[in-house]
Amino acid sequence: MAGGNSPGGSLDLAADHLRGPIQFTVDLDHLLSSDTRTLRLRTSYGKAFPVPYRNPRRGSGCHLSPIRLVVRKTALMHAHDSGNPPLPRLPLTVVGGYLGAGKTTLLNALLADPQGQRIAVLVNDFGEVDIDGRLLQASADAPTRDVLTLANGCICCSMVDGFAETLETVRGFADRIDRVIVEVSGVGDPRQVARWGRIPGFTPDGVIVLVDPLSIRDRASDRYVGETVLGQVAGADLIVISRTDIVAEALLLEIEAWLATATGATAMRSPVPTGLLLGPPLRIAGAATVNDNSHFTSTPPDHVSITRSLDAPISRASIDTWLAARPRGVVRAKGLVQVEDRPEARTVLQVCGPSGTVAVDGPWDDGDAVVVAIALPGTPRAGLVKWLGLLH
Repeated sequence: MAGGNSPGGSLDLAADHLRGPIQFTVDLDHLLSSDTRTLRLRTSYGKAFPVPYRNPRRGSGCHLSPIRLVVRKTALMHAHDSGNPPLPRLPLTVVGGYLGAGKTTLLNALLADPQGQRIAVLVNDFGEVDIDGRLLQASADAPTRDVLTLANGCICCSMVDGFAETLETVRGFADRIDRVIVEVSGVGDPRQVARWGRIPGFTPDGVIVLVDPLSIRDRASDRYVGETVLGQVAGADLIVISRTDIVAEALLLEIEAWLATATGATAMRSPVPTGLLLGPPLRIAGAATVNDNSHFTSTPPDHVSITRSLDAPISRASIDTWLAARPRGVVRAKGLVQVEDRPEARTVLQVCGPSGTVAVDGPWDDGDAVVVAIALPGTPRAGLVKWLGLLH
């Protein structure tokens, strides 16, 4: 069991507690309405580490004392392993959409052609994802029975043991994957799931919602599921219109006009290349100039891609200005930069449709500081160059 309590929810843990899951009771002055918080744990090695824990009793801003907490074994092991350099945060992208909208088709396409990115896809059931047998490695390569390892570096995880536990498992693969994609059930709220991207070890990287142009308006007006469907669409950062190969152009234009009234998200017609859905990898060898698109072979030639190298730390105020001034056609933007008030840190900028995040992702690694933007066809190139120029 845990040692004595101390102010601020800090606990002393003996090293032998790192061998397995721990359940203990702690007095907390106040509990927020959340399933996950961060606890300061101090081991016998004398160092304190922030560790996520799960609260089995959900509060609503009420006072609960004492309360039983659960700290999983892998969380403690990751926190305790201070001898290794910190692992980068994993971008967490959420894929949602009502039943039959095309989520599984999109996930199959991403796994089949990840464009060099090592993706961990979290699904409710392996049976829903048609993984090409040629991609599957020997079962001995899989860390658990709920994880499929693919020859292209991607993994597919089943959430049969619960979402929090699966995220915990995936975080253990942070040294060999680049990002996480979570499939939400057809009646789920993708925006709510995206909040998990703010727990330690992850960073939010957008909500992608699939819509079926043949049924979306009928679903949205349905008395039983309409609120759910409209909520999914409204909460999206990127909208992917599926089944475009069997839908007339006139109907697609009607759906695009309807979507413009229902959401501020950027809408695109399927199939959408991986480079647009997820953006390019953050670390780019040999950063390009603002006139060079050669690094982004996954970006369709009719889309606009701009890269800017930065030769000095930028101000936090310029980042705020840059995020607020996003041109409407921008689908994705990503960057690794140094910020003036914290130049020793690696700061990650990410834009997905109308949403943007800024997060510190470990110490600066002496690589190139670079920002990349990818926009829809017809987006003025000069406007993108000017937009990236706001970072200074």
